[in-house]
Amino acid sequence: MAVLGESETDSEKALQVLRAFSEQGVLLLQPSHWLAEVAAVVTRLNHHLFDTLYHAVTLSSPEIRLVTADERYYKKAALEGQIIRLSEIELTEGS
Repeated sequence: MAVLGESETDSEKALQVLRAFSEQGVLLLQPSHWLAEVAAVVTRLNHHLFDTLYHAVTLSSPEIRLVTADERYYKKAALEGQIIRLSEIELTEGS
């Protein structure tokens, strides 16, 4: 497991989310048009590839949300929709 630095303010929350996913299983989907959507989001937001790649996949399906700890990206991408800050995630008991 990677060691998170002190600057990672939401590291405990990220680990809780990771545990919840690994214990409950997650279905991962990749739409056929994901590369075109990635290019569109990169162009619109003028941001590096990784954040926009994940967000583009998220935008391909209305029931999906991107969870990010990157405040700079969140501020750029919030108007695109389907994004939430890691710090805003509320886990219920057993999740």
